[in-house]
Amino acid sequence: MKIKKLSIIEILASIFFAWNLMPIFCAEYVDWQIRFIFFFLIVVATFLGIIQKGVNCISKNGGIIICIMLFLFFITRFFREGDAASYFNVMVTFWIIYIFNSSLSKSQSEYLCKYILVILFVIAITSLLGLLVNTNAARIISYATGSNDIQIALSKKNIAGMSYFQSLVLLVPGLIAILQNLKKQKYMYIYIIFMMYLLLKASFSIALLIYIITLGILICRNIVLKQKSGLLRITLLFMSILIFLCIIFKGGEILYWFSSIIDNPKIVDRLQELINIFYGSTYDTSGDVFERASLYLCSLDTFKEHYIFGIGPHYTFIKMQDGIGYHSQIIDDMARYGVSALLFYIIFFRAYYRMLLINWKKIGCEYVAYTTVCIYIVLLLLNIGFRSIYENTIAFVVIPNLPLIILKNNSKFMKKGMKNE
Repeated sequence: MKIKKLSIIEILASIFFAWNLMPIFCAEYVDWQIRFIFFFLIVVATFLGIIQKGVNCISKNGGIIICIMLFLFFITRFFREGDAASYFNVMVTFWIIYIFNSSLSKSQSEYLCKYILVILFVIAITSLLGLLVNTNAARIISYATGSNDIQIALSKKNIAGMSYFQSLVLLVPGLIAILQNLKKQKYMYIYIIFMMYLLLKASFSIALLIYIITLGILICRNIVLKQKSGLLRITLLFMSILIFLCIIFKGGEILYWFSSIIDNPKIVDRLQELINIFYGSTYDTSGDVFERASLYLCSLDTFKEHYIFGIGPHYTFIKMQDGIGYHSQIIDDMARYGVSALLFYIIFFRAYYRMLLINWKKIGCEYVAYTTVCIYIVLLLLNIGFRSIYENTIAFVVIPNLPLIILKNNSKFMKKGMKNE
């Protein structure tokens, strides 16, 4: 077996991603000096990548336009108002990962994609084992106001928090598409069931909800594509409308049945709140669903009042402070920066879609690009983002490069790729 000789870029990046992604390593080395050293590794790797590939790699997929917009707008306000200076390191990490991926060669992209997938799988297994012992472990790690000592103790068992499980959902369309096209149906079903069980145990309802919606969209797409007859497609459309009407008029009963078969108190509580909504009951507005809706409206109201320039770059993450709910990245940013935030997200998602489309089109799976972008938009609407190393790594290093692995290792996809180029 031939062992690949790693480049200095791959070695530096491997150390950086191992430390940043594995909870056990982050928990062992918490000092800011250590964090700076590991961050310096990816900065050096990015710098070497730019030298290797040329400065033009920075502008790949329109990234330079987004960077210029973001930095010029933020720099003029960062140190004059608000508390965004404390959030600066998060923003820098986000763009470093984005530029780093653009600076990689194909072989480096393939290696790091495989390497990171192995790390993510290991975290999934260790997190599941930890959740079987302590069902609240992932939520405890995710609480911003939780005990730091308890969070570190759980992380040392290599249990991940909310950002990991939320980011995993972004991978679903790509992994399912690859397993389908490789005719690995058995592994695809195992993956689907495993993900469902993992998200149920983790008790993060938004990630679970988006996962279920994603599966529904992919299943409907596959059914429609398999039907060559126009009559069958019309029948399927009619059945879809009937199902939609059943959800509207019988949604409470469906949710009640679903809650009766789930052994997870946190998810059941959320379902009970939704049941109350379906039955028109508003007597209990203290639940998480009602609270989250009020936090969205808080940021939306602030945007309406300050829609031109926004309220300012505030990042305290204290609910409703400064007129920001801190529960929706897109709506919160609209409250902070006004219409310029909308312009930023339009340009960003357009550039991200084009980045994904380049490689997924080569294996005949263009739908993965727009499905992934849609999921990403929904995640950022329903929760905060742009601040997790899991999200950055999966979005910019793993998903865009998955097709490269397949193209290299499967002749069937090589033929598809040649036809699509």
